[in-house]
Amino acid sequence: MKKATLLRENVSMKKVCLLIVCAILVLSVFTACGKKAEGTINEEAQFLVGDWDGEPWMSEVWTFNEDGTGHNENSIFPYDLEYVYDDGVLEVYEYLGSLKSDTPVNYAVTINSDNQIVLTDEDGYEYILTK
Repeated sequence: MKKATLLRENVSMKKVCLLIVCAILVLSVFTACGKKAEGTINEEAQFLVGDWDGEPWMSEVWTFNEDGTGHNENSIFPYDLEYVYDDGVLEVYEYLGSLKSDTPVNYAVTINSDNQIVLTDEDGYEYILTK
């Protein structure tokens, strides 16, 4: 009787281990996808580096670092980010905890002055940011 119980426990333990390994593999697939920021931004993107205040009603601050990382601090959903800027398009990869989005949110960037830019998202909504 003991051998049968031990055998069933051994099979159950193998199933649990297999399930855990499968879950880890699935999670690693999601974290491995997506374009990686370069480590340092290109010369064209240097104007972005720093803190940018959003419109007062949103109470939002975008931070862009020289290494292609940043943060969006807002009252609804603050998040870390990686970004790539090329030819007037800002690609923002958002993080949910340690998971990075597979596809970027793209913004067309219009430079109004040295201290003001407009980000226009794919739906046509404009975010006015001031340094």
